[in-house]
Amino acid sequence: MKKNMGPIIVFIIICLISGCAPPKGKDLTTLPEPKYILKEFNVDWVYSLAIAGSSTIYAATEQGIYKSEDKANTWKPTNHRLYNLNVLTVVVDPKNPEVIFVGGDGGIFKSTNGADEWVEKNIGLTNPLVKTLAIDPENPNRLYAGCTGKGGLFISNDSGDNWEMAKDNLQITTIAIPKTHTNKIYLGTWGNGVYKSEDGSLSFQPINTGLTNFNIRAIAIDSTDTQTLYAGTQDGVFFSNNGGETWNPRNKGILNTYIWTLLVHPKQPDIVYAGTWIGGVYKSENKGKEWQRMNVGLVNTCVHKLIADPKEPDIIYAATEGGIFQTIDGGIFWNAKNKGLVYMVKERIPPPVPVEKKKKPKPKPKAPAHGGGH
Repeated sequence: MKKNMGPIIVFIIICLISGCAPPKGKDLTTLPEPKYILKEFNVDWVYSLAIAGSSTIYAATEQGIYKSEDKANTWKPTNHRLYNLNVLTVVVDPKNPEVIFVGGDGGIFKSTNGADEWVEKNIGLTNPLVKTLAIDPENPNRLYAGCTGKGGLFISNDSGDNWEMAKDNLQITTIAIPKTHTNKIYLGTWGNGVYKSEDGSLSFQPINTGLTNFNIRAIAIDSTDTQTLYAGTQDGVFFSNNGGETWNPRNKGILNTYIWTLLVHPKQPDIVYAGTWIGGVYKSENKGKEWQRMNVGLVNTCVHKLIADPKEPDIIYAATEGGIFQTIDGGIFWNAKNKGLVYMVKERIPPPVPVEKKKKPKPKPKAPAHGGGH
């Protein structure tokens, strides 16, 4: 064996001298740091709005919660500790405007300091797909959460700390509670019509007589008469003057019957607004008997939510799939109110591609001169 080692040693010495030794590993510390750029994008999809007082407004969007403190003139994101940003609904405690609840794909979050910080509130909430929230106007510690997906109505009696299921197997899209007589609760469902409770949610009964479509997106209650209701369906608006026992269609003038939101004027209950999918906003001045389209300035006509300023109810805000719009004249003209309604995305800048220097082409040999001499 020792005799055979000689050629190997000679080969190794030749390799070291001639430079054929294995290359060293690449020094990664010399690689340039990646560079990034922040790109700004508009928040388009706004699902819900809520007013605290008169000048402060909260918007539930595809990018979390945005807050305005100047009647929607400017917005800023307020998402600290809000772990899921696809927020579908927002409500404000009617007796404490610093307390806000939001619901969405990640369940329910609560803020007690005007949305500066959020705390998850999902104990007992077995379905995190929260489509709608409602607060009892007489007892703000009592909350209702309506869920899609597996469905279900959940109730909290301790300001969101704990939840219990009150009604299962329903895809709940909206909850309506009168400002008085809050033992009455109305549920709008997807596929099962309207349900009503008269015992504070201990039991519910369907109230669908007269409805031709059971896909409900909105329920609105008359501000002065709790027996007068409106339901928004895929067949338009339905009206009831007996607490939902019977319904009648009221769609004269409505060209697009996919109703997504309803609003009864807080001080003039004969005036009702309907927000539609693609059709924009309609207004009735006679409890829905006749409607007029009100879309001047409303660039996006997919309207998810309408809310009115409680002190100046001719000021109305529309949440659309193209941001937020405001009217100050009861719907005659709309203005976009999206300043600050943006989000930032961090994108990596790709390193420059090295450009190879082109080699100069070799000069072609000159052709021999032709002429005399031959």
